[in-house]
Amino acid sequence: MTRGLALVAALLCLVQVGSAFAAPSLPPADAATPTAPTWDVHGELGLRGLGAASFGTDDIGTRSGQTRWAQSRLIAGASWRTAGFGAELEVEALNGTFAGDGLHLGERYDSDLFLTPRDGRASAVQRVLPRKATLHFDTPIGRLLVGPQVFHWGLGLVAHDGRTPSAFGDPRQGNIVSRVAFATRPLQGARSKLLASLLVFAGADLVVRDDNSVLLDGDVALAALAGARVEHEGTALGAFVAARAQTDREDQHRPDGARAETRVVAIDGFARHAFATTAQRRVIGEAEIAGLLGESSRPYSDETLKGVAVRALGAVARGRLELDALGLDGQVEVGYASGDNDPRDATARAFAFHSDFNVGLVLFDQVLPAIAARSLDRLADPTLLSRPPPSLRYAVPQGAVSNAAYLQSSLRWRPTPALELRLGWLLAASAGSVVDPYQSGMRAGEPTTAGGQPATSGLYGQEWNASVRGLMALKGRLRLGLGAEAGILLPGAVFDGVQGLGRPWLGRLTCDVRY
Repeated sequence: MTRGLALVAALLCLVQVGSAFAAPSLPPADAATPTAPTWDVHGELGLRGLGAASFGTDDIGTRSGQTRWAQSRLIAGASWRTAGFGAELEVEALNGTFAGDGLHLGERYDSDLFLTPRDGRASAVQRVLPRKATLHFDTPIGRLLVGPQVFHWGLGLVAHDGRTPSAFGDPRQGNIVSRVAFATRPLQGARSKLLASLLVFAGADLVVRDDNSVLLDGDVALAALAGARVEHEGTALGAFVAARAQTDREDQHRPDGARAETRVVAIDGFARHAFATTAQRRVIGEAEIAGLLGESSRPYSDETLKGVAVRALGAVARGRLELDALGLDGQVEVGYASGDNDPRDATARAFAFHSDFNVGLVLFDQVLPAIAARSLDRLADPTLLSRPPPSLRYAVPQGAVSNAAYLQSSLRWRPTPALELRLGWLLAASAGSVVDPYQSGMRAGEPTTAGGQPATSGLYGQEWNASVRGLMALKGRLRLGLGAEAGILLPGAVFDGVQGLGRPWLGRLTCDVRY
């Protein structure tokens, strides 16, 4: 039994590798800059009040326990630009849960399972991070950027700036890297406007924070990347390749005392095109696909002491119809994040979207993370194992789509410019077997779900979401946004045997002040 626990649990630790990469969102190398120095300041304070059902998380009915809590995030920044030079500074603070219930599942295994701690600890809210401290220099052949920065690539599948909104839910993190990069437009004189827009870039990063690494917590991740993109009128295309080397923070559960290492190459491409455009109607299609190849020493068992190969794939595509005359727009989105049908072999196949790429409110952000964290609590029982398997903190979803295929549709109506109503529906299934580390270990490594059923691919369920949002101008650039949104999950067969799950729901009240 002990061997089965170690093997299955160790291999599952790679579920978050898919969110390890990012590509730059560099400004155009020939972007116009003022001849006289210009200043700009901006900021936003977001407050959230949340309520949720306390739902069962295992086969014995252990409750999630988090029913009422409050979150905040403050971002403030300034920029200065003049001919050939610019500087940006932006900081993030008060990011986390500051009142109400905390989610305490998983604490027996590790006190830092979540990127944004869900237990209400003050230290998370007190942390201040530099989102930007960037200098850019324009030269006759391109633009040089130096310093910490955030970025967004494509649809945000693997690189998200932490601010680009989703249909439902909030982006909370955003990738931050300390970067040296250079961008140039080698075909500026081309007759084709699309070719003339070609932007080629290359850079090197030290990761400050992303879904897979937090520098302040002891992770060290370095990356080198290169790519290109074109954009003109309604068409945009881009691709990049990145090589990343990461050494994880110290792991108290690892018996050899070594720090796990991961070496992965990512390839990412995206496309966007406006198929029909008029003054009042637009039809837009967009897609992004990313793949990972590499190896990792995170798993630690007799079968994986030499590490495992990483082979993972993620993709998303969406179509959108915008009807300005009616104040309506509708969107249909399909997504895929590879799973792993055989967690006992030496290949990790599970992919994870970026945690800020929100899909719904309940399934991916609430239910799956709580169930995974509960499984680690049970694995950390000292009467079961003297030392729990290492690296399992990476087996807890951070709100990201992983091991899933989904269809999501949403309809938005804006009866006035200041008011927005939205309705959404999500249907999601697992892309591979849904394996619970504790249950599988108790069955000598046989893949088993959290409800004690044989692990196969199956239906996660369907989710309904709705929101109302309003925006008011206060004074000058000051804006106040108020809103409410809610979601309910109708669980599918994947959760059979999970006692007391019921129909989990989440409600949120939102308040944003921006300038």
